[in-house]
Amino acid sequence: MIMTPELCRERGETGMRIRDIRKAKGKTLEELAIMARITKGDVCKFEKGRSSISSHYTLFLRNEFGASFDWIYDREMILKAHKPNS
Repeated sequence: MIMTPELCRERGETGMRIRDIRKAKGKTLEELAIMARITKGDVCKFEKGRSSISSHYTLFLRNEFGASFDWIYDREMILKAHKPNS
C-alpha cells in the first residue's frame, strides 16, 4: 500500500480518536493491550497512525467501550456508556 499524505492524515485522525477512547476510560497502553490480547506496541502503532487498525482491535473497542465503527473511522458517533456484564 502506498502511503499518501491523505492516508497518513486519516490514520493519524483515527489514532487520535482511539487514544481518546483509552484515555477517557482511564486505561494505560499496557492495560488496554492486555484487555485486547494484543501487544502494547500494536496499541501504540494504532494510536500514532503508524499502522492500520486491525479488525480485531476495532471489534474490541466496539464491544468493550461501545465505540461504533462510524465513530472510530468517521467521527460520527460519540461513545456509549460502558455497561459491565452482570
